[in-house]
Amino acid sequence: FRTLAGDDIILLGMSNTKGGSLSTFWPSVIDHTFSKWRPVTQLILSPMLDFFSGSFWKYQLTNEVLLAGCALAIAYLCYCLTDGNYLLGFVAGLFIITSRFNLFHVLQVFGLMESLAIFFMLLMLIVLFKFATTKNFVLLWLANLFFFLEIHTHERFILLLPILLTCSFIFTNGISLGRRVFTLFAPILIV
Repeated sequence: FRTLAGDDIILLGMSNTKGGSLSTFWPSVIDHTFSKWRPVTQLILSPMLDFFSGSFWKYQLTNEVLLAGCALAIAYLCYCLTDGNYLLGFVAGLFIITSRFNLFHVLQVFGLMESLAIFFMLLMLIVLFKFATTKNFVLLWLANLFFFLEIHTHERFILLLPILLTCSFIFTNGISLGRRVFTLFAPILIV
């Protein structure tokens, strides 16, 4: 089962075609793959395709490292949400790594896209939690940055917009109205 298949073969073919949309760096960022514009994904996949070519184990190792990053992020988020329960954070991270649903994330080149978007989502949630406890507006802007990265990694994460808007509105109580309105509309302007 350690082989390139399906969309991965098409992706590699597109990257090896001279003048193809993934054959050079900048066209891959401004172009689209499979009729979808995902500039963050393309920004990372284009150099990977150049360096790794058809070597499956390199893609798999990269995806495993990213999955480990997701596991650490979910463990830290659970740790924060449970007021420092190390065991729950560890178990949550372990569940992420051992889940059978991660086969796609690890065994497909496009698994990088899913893992990367999930990683950005987890970072956004961690930063939103920190913002809720500290009221530091830099953290809210950082959450907006992670939202921007995740929706440009995979478009389905636009569904997190209500969470970002709700947190922006609820956790800004006591802040001047002008700053609150601007903060509330920043995620919408990103979209």
